[in-house]
Amino acid sequence: MFCVNCGEAYEPFHRFCNHCGYPLPSNVGQSEGAPDRPVLGAAASVSDAPETPVSQAGLMPGPPPLPPPKKSGAIPLKTLVGLAMIGSQLIRSDYGFSSAVGGEAVGYDIFAAVLYAIGAIFIYQGLGGMRSTRVTVIFGCLGLALACMIALPFLRPTLSEKDIPRLMAEAAGRAPIPQPDNDGARIARDFLREVLALRQEAGEASSKIQTPVLEHLMEPLSFSSREKVQEALDQLNVLEELSHKSAQAPKAALEHLHAAIAQLTTSPYASFLKEFETGAAEALELTADMHQKEEELYASEIDIYQFVLRNLDRFSVTGDRLAIADDETLNQYNAKLANARRLAKDLRGARTDFEARNSESEKRIGFSFP
Repeated sequence: MFCVNCGEAYEPFHRFCNHCGYPLPSNVGQSEGAPDRPVLGAAASVSDAPETPVSQAGLMPGPPPLPPPKKSGAIPLKTLVGLAMIGSQLIRSDYGFSSAVGGEAVGYDIFAAVLYAIGAIFIYQGLGGMRSTRVTVIFGCLGLALACMIALPFLRPTLSEKDIPRLMAEAAGRAPIPQPDNDGARIARDFLREVLALRQEAGEASSKIQTPVLEHLMEPLSFSSREKVQEALDQLNVLEELSHKSAQAPKAALEHLHAAIAQLTTSPYASFLKEFETGAAEALELTADMHQKEEELYASEIDIYQFVLRNLDRFSVTGDRLAIADDETLNQYNAKLANARRLAKDLRGARTDFEARNSESEKRIGFSFP
């Protein structure tokens, strides 16, 4: 028997031609003595051939196609992972991007941008997008672009301690304020303006002090008459009040600074303001400690002069010598004097620490605290 398609011979039991794979007519009912030649009159055309799938071997029909997998209603794991990666950055106050400067901050920003991009790719793949390298790359680039858009406000130039002298000059009115202004500079400038006002107030209060009286403070000459004792008391009261204000005022300025910074937690200047607040707090703590010790010293000296004023008839001054009439008064006076000397020693130590800190601040940023 011969194939009607290619003319090659085939065995009666074959269903397909061994040479061209063409489906052969059924041989059921055909007699064994039939002529072994091609059938010309009843030859079937290719279009009339049965649509039976043919395997690559040409002998057996191919398997039917598998049905598409049923889609599950559950959220894919990759989608959940992608959402978790992006969500872990969005819940941060800075969205994962640092407002600081330097190599470490750049690495921090790059890591956040890559995390956003990978998260976007995971979400895309988990939602059943096209498994195409081109589409995946495009979607990843879109995710990276989104990350850069979020990062843009945090990657612009920020403030540093080198800007403090400029901000100081602007707060004092010696330099114009550049436009457009920003929240970080405004908050720092307001704080510096408040500190300058404290410095000016301290200077005005100091002008009321009579230096000649203070030059002879705690010397026998200052105890020589009721008038001199009262003059010393008046000056000491002015000094005590000034020291009290100087000790309390920086605390109020620092509280104002802290309240202003608390409203800018997501600002690109938040990092600078936090460091600025820390430095200001350390310096103002030394300032407050020094003025507190001044206040304690002046209070102890006021106590001495008030004691002398109450017992003036028991004190006598001859040249530069002070004489006290009785032992009880002498012992009380010596105890008060010893306390004043101890407080004076503590004040000298506080002033040394304060001056060292101010000197360091002057060298580094050109600014010192009052």
